[in-house]
Amino acid sequence: MLTSIPAVSPSLAEVLRLCPLRGGLSRADAAGRFVLGQPKAWLGTAYHAVLEGAVSGGAAAAHEATWLAAINEQHGRARQHPLDQRFGPPERWPGYHLIRAMALLRAQEVGSPSSNTGRSGVGGAAREQWLSGAGGRLVGRPDLVRGDAVIDYKTGDIHEQGDSSAAKASYVRQLQIYAFLVKERTGRWPTRGMLLPMEGPPLEVELEPAACERAAAEALNLLDRYNRKIEAGVAPASLASPSPDACRWCPYQVLCPAFWAVAAESWSDQIGAAAIGGSAPAAPRPIHGGAALALSLTADEGTGPRGEVGLAPLNPRVHPSLAQVMAGTRVRVTGLARRADGTVIPTIRTVVAPLEDLPDMVAAGSTIPNERGAGPL
Repeated sequence: MLTSIPAVSPSLAEVLRLCPLRGGLSRADAAGRFVLGQPKAWLGTAYHAVLEGAVSGGAAAAHEATWLAAINEQHGRARQHPLDQRFGPPERWPGYHLIRAMALLRAQEVGSPSSNTGRSGVGGAAREQWLSGAGGRLVGRPDLVRGDAVIDYKTGDIHEQGDSSAAKASYVRQLQIYAFLVKERTGRWPTRGMLLPMEGPPLEVELEPAACERAAAEALNLLDRYNRKIEAGVAPASLASPSPDACRWCPYQVLCPAFWAVAAESWSDQIGAAAIGGSAPAAPRPIHGGAALALSLTADEGTGPRGEVGLAPLNPRVHPSLAQVMAGTRVRVTGLARRADGTVIPTIRTVVAPLEDLPDMVAAGSTIPNERGAGPL
């Protein structure tokens, strides 16, 4: 069930701005088991942990120990998740060795007394402190507040697409909200924000108080609009903002009624991976001596090809839901790669979900009955 959200963070505000339904699903615990995780995000969590500990200095061995502890925590969680266990040991996660190396390198830089992240000369640093403002309705945890600067660590590109000098607008808004929260806590405005990428030089952003107050007010307005709709019991699909941009990397595609209602083959060149839905004319058939399965679908929705589509090879251990697919079962499949000839093939990010296994999405204030046996989200 989608419920109201008591407080908004800088990152949640950006999700609500992009698609309110996605923001609601990110706070619905029951949705988690239908969502395939992101190894890059797990590596990013470990990267942040190393840099957080590095602010106080420390030897390389201590940074390595922090990395391993954070990675083991992420791996332990992934092993317990029905979808995420497919990614195997951390050393096989894409980018593992690069991000580890950069985390250890950045840790030495951040912990150095000569680090340019602290050039203001104002003493003291606050690491990963939970801040709240606006009566507890606005919350956030900046990576580092040092002197007059709010510093945010990023593992991806920090620049707007096509502009090598401008910071991403979403990252600037996050820094502005952090600055607002620092002001709420300390009574003093930070004057600059700094984006510290995994590779390349930091990018500094001026933090102007009026702009920070606007960013905070916008975040609260996004929260209030979402909560009003949830409390009114609107249809969850009406919360969505489906488009190639909004849906490109959305982890909730398989659950989202709005995505399946409007997604089309014309999206194929604008969206990250293909998704198809349709009925299975028969149960999946064994191939490769029973080591894999081949699934046929009569596809009639999604961004992939329409008509008869064959998907193979599918590992039955990775996709245990295939055992429930019989003739006539309606199935959704996301995370497919599209070949140059228009056909689609499974990847490590492919998710196969019989429609009857997916929960209904119901807003807290709704009285609409469930239509499928899986129950409400």
